[in-house]
Amino acid sequence: VTARRQAEMERQKAMAQLQTSLDQSISGIIIADAPDGAIRYANPAALPPEEVEEKEPKGNHCPPDKKVDVGLAICSIAFDCESVEFGCAAGAAFSLKKNFVNKSTTAFVGVGVDAGVGFAKAEATAGFTMTRHANGDLDVGVKGEVTGRIGAIGKNYEGTVTVMEGPKGESKDVIGF
Repeated sequence: VTARRQAEMERQKAMAQLQTSLDQSISGIIIADAPDGAIRYANPAALPPEEVEEKEPKGNHCPPDKKVDVGLAICSIAFDCESVEFGCAAGAAFSLKKNFVNKSTTAFVGVGVDAGVGFAKAEATAGFTMTRHANGDLDVGVKGEVTGRIGAIGKNYEGTVTVMEGPKGESKDVIGF
């Protein structure tokens, strides 16, 4: 038996042991694709085998016009249905955003201001963006963004103009902490 064949036999044995362990586990185990939720594997403790083939992706029930923003001094981390973004704004501004739906990463640099009085808070930024798309294309553009909140509830407005995608605007309700 060659070393290559021996390694393949050991790999197959290890995979069979893993499959047996997963199948016989008393804990429910489900492996699904993100973000569509398509079930790729479910052991019998999680779902009966006949139900696994019947499961269709339920889709993303996250409301597309909502955003959760968690403040960290002059910085914040924001989550919406498609992405997560970390940024800071106080004089100079920057952010890094990962979109899990279109698999792009956007860097932003510019100027920003963040002000608050009591329960009211406002933030504004303007600057340049650079986006790396999943296919490797690089897109550059400009962005302006304004967020206002009273208490935990507010509104976010964002406008961008990029070379590849052109102008785009969006508005989201914000829940902030």
